[in-house]
Formats: sequence, C-alpha cells, structure tokens
Amino acid sequence: MDNAQSGATKAATFPSAATLRAEYVDLKCPCKPDEKVAHMTLMSAPAQPAGLPDVDFKEVDRLLDDGRTLPPQFYVDPAIAELEDRLIFRTSWQLACTELELKQPGDFVTLTLSGVPLVVVRDTEHQIRALVNVCRHRAGRVVEAPDGNCKRLQCQYHGWTYRLDGSLQGAPGFREGLPPFETLGLRSVSVDTWRGFVFVSLEPKQSLQEQLGEVPRVMEEAGYDFPFAAGGADGLEAAGDYVADMQANWKLYHENNSDCYHCPTTHQDSFCRILNSSGIHFEPLNGGSSFSYLPLSDELLAMCPSDEDRRKLGYVQYIIWPNTYVITGHVGELWFRLDPHGPGVTHVVGRVYRRPGQQSAEMTAILDEASRATVLEDKAMIEGVQIGLASGYYEPGPTLPGREEAVRRLQRDIWNALRPVFTT
Repeated sequence: MDNAQSGATKAATFPSAATLRAEYVDLKCPCKPDEKVAHMTLMSAPAQPAGLPDVDFKEVDRLLDDGRTLPPQFYVDPAIAELEDRLIFRTSWQLACTELELKQPGDFVTLTLSGVPLVVVRDTEHQIRALVNVCRHRAGRVVEAPDGNCKRLQCQYHGWTYRLDGSLQGAPGFREGLPPFETLGLRSVSVDTWRGFVFVSLEPKQSLQEQLGEVPRVMEEAGYDFPFAAGGADGLEAAGDYVADMQANWKLYHENNSDCYHCPTTHQDSFCRILNSSGIHFEPLNGGSSFSYLPLSDELLAMCPSDEDRRKLGYVQYIIWPNTYVITGHVGELWFRLDPHGPGVTHVVGRVYRRPGQQSAEMTAILDEASRATVLEDKAMIEGVQIGLASGYYEPGPTLPGREEAVRRLQRDIWNALRPVFTT
C-alpha cells in the first residue's frame, strides 16, 4: 500500500466525515490543487442551530457580572455544542502538529476537526498542505494512519491515488466522458505556520497572527525558545503521545487548567509535590488566550544541579484560543489540542518531548509519576462536575475573586463569542 510507514502513535477513532457539496460552475475548468476552491463549500451548521435552549442573555450577563458561573445548559445542551462548533471552532485556527512531525517530504499527520477528516502533509516542494482526507470518488478516507511517511496518498477503498500536493494522479478504470483529473484533486483548507507550530482552519475569519494576538510577545518575554522551530532546541526527543478522552465538556477542562484553587485538595500528593501551587501566576491575554506559571517545589529545587536550573520555572502554560495548549519548563515540552465531540466528550490529543539532560533520572521519574497521577485526578473531578451539571439540581455558583479570576475571564470570553445569537 502507498500509505506506508505508519508512525508509532495509536490510530484514533474519529467521527464520520463531514458531508461535502461540490457545485461545479464548469467541470472543464481546471483547478490547481493549491488554490482555494471557491465553488465548493463544507456543509456547515447554520448560524443559529435549531433547538437552541431558551437563554435570557440579560440573565447570563447578570450572572457573569456577579461572578457566578455559566448556566449548566452551556455544558450539556447539544444545540449549544453545535453553536460553539459553528461560531468558535470552525472559524478559528487550531494546532494540528509541529514541524518536527513534518520534517521530510511525505511526512503526514491526520486529524479530525468539526467532523472534517484532514491530512496535513509536507509535499515534494517542502510546502505544508492541509487536505480534506476524503476521496473525491466516493468519500472514502484516503489516509488511515495517524501519522507516518508516504510517497503518495492512496484511498484504500477503490485505489484512487493522489500526489502529495492533493492533485489526482491515478484512478483504476477511469474512462473518457468523466470529469477531468484536474477537477478531482483533494480539497484543501487553510494552513499556516508560526515558530514551528502548524495550524489549520476550516473557515478562518482572521489571520493566524491576528488570532494569536499577544501570545507571541508574551512567550518571547517569558524566555520561551520555540524548540519546535527550525534551529530550536538541539536534540529534542519525542517522549510519547498525550492522548486522553474526557467524559466532560471541553470548557470544564479549560476551567480546571485555569486555576489552582483545587490543587491543594485534589493534587496534594501529585501536582503539589512537584510544584509550588501557592506561587501560581496567571495572566489573561486578549482574545481568550492566557499565560500562567508555577515554580518547582522545594523538594525538586533541591535536585537541580545549578542555580540556573533552580531559576527555571517548573511549569509554564500557554493557552491559545480556543483549544491549544503549549506547556514548557522542567515538566518537559508538551503541546495538545482539545477536540469537543458533542457537549459531553472531549478528546485530548498531543505529544510530549524531552530536552536531553534537562533533569536527572530521579527527577524525571518523580515528574512522570506525579504528572500521570495529576491527569487521572483531574479527569475524575472534571467528569464528576459534568454529571453534576447534567443533574438538573445545579444553579450557577459563585467564583472566588482572585483565585478563580481565570475561570471568570474564560467564561466571559466564551459567552462573548456566543452572545450575539441570543440577542437577535
């Protein structure tokens, strides 16, 4: 098979492909594979999905102004989830991978955003492309593996073969009278790179740089060295995939990671063993992003071999709107993305890297053990909150000024993205 050399990551289970509608103005007019196809649209959710709950926008405004949480239907209602997909996720830039995963021509990764299967690949001209992973013949998935390297892209259903730029190369039994090859290349979506990160967007409403806003400045001022970019950290090694499924709304994951009020209770012997939770710093950024950090605990500081290592922060977290995380520090280098699957399931997918010689084997073992425990503890808490929100017995509760300011800011940003639909 041409889709050979599958990567080491486990294949993910993705939702079915989005329905495609092709409206040919002139089938004989060739379309270059790297051009946007103006006469094709992805079947999107309507701007206002049917069945939206009866939401009093003035009441939601009042709740948030009073420091209370969003109403529970924002976490459990399928129509709200559909609205978020339409207004937030389809129009935003989302992290697909880093350029370390796309070093050579033929390197690829697959993902699904908003129900649309995609393959991001570096072509023979070293250009990165984001192609809809749906065969133009009868909608089969072209690339099955989660990542790897290939010479061409071949649909496993009927054998249609595409070049790495998405143009159709061959189709068994293809006869005259059918649409010309030039019109049957794989569809493409917008792709852009920034300092080693590869972002894609289905229906971008702004440029990647506009969406990033203050993030580049803050990362540079914080001393982030962009290890995934060309000329970045030497010897950076992949330490494994970061994959998890949460039976909870994506916003709960964000909220949990935006405060450390819960840390002394939930993570006393895990997160709080490796980090000093009382030293947390949180800085909200424009456009829904944020920056936060925590220093190492006294136990781990004592293991640092030099004053320079002791000054390094243990955990630094950048949340890039709407669903991208970049984490650095003594805990390692990690990126991941939150993929909502309806109101009650969130798929977390990313990758962990290590810098050679960053810490001793003893320190690495402590960090790994505490990190694994923290993930499981957070998962249990978040999924419990989802059950509570769906119970019908929860009404918006108060958030604490200062300690939960990040949660307040996040909920306000999400409400601002949805609010126009409820005011018309």
